Amino acid sequence: MGLLERFRATGDEQIEQVDWTPPAYGACQCDGHVEDVLELRIPLADGTGDVAVWALLTSGALATVPVEPDLQQLSDGLTPQGRGPFQWLLTAGERLMPFIAEGATSKLEDALFVQEGVERAMWQHRRKELAVGAPRMCINGVQCAVVMALMNLRAAHPPA
Repeated sequence: MGLLERFRATGDEQIEQVDWTPPAYGACQCDGHVEDVLELRIPLADGTGDVAVWALLTSGALATVPVEPDLQQLSDGLTPQGRGPFQWLLTAGERLMPFIAEGATSKLEDALFVQEGVERAMWQHRRKELAVGAPRMCINGVQCAVVMALMNLRAAHPPA
């Protein structure tokens, strides 16, 4: 699957709605879980410091909820075509902005998309929510994937 696969529109294709239930911790196919990286520190984009993952988790910056099955097809706001399905929604996307360089929000989508188990990622509502398509991942695994995407983004684009 290519990197741009996440942009593929579903258009007039027949979309089969499948009842999806979030996998339970342990019954999932996650590469890692947020508990594994709690002490990891993510550098701020401006280079002034860093924040521990446990602090992001307790502050609600990694707040993640499952998407209702009938709402899994989302629009990017630019085209009428639905994209998806998306199973998870990070509801406090604006709290991730201090970790992303100015103008690089789409790079977080790319960094998340290449995480094991993530099939698609797309910002919603002017970067306030981040939709994630990861049907075989549990909530803790999705949060870990976001953390690893932030770390990969920072490693690939260190502050000047």
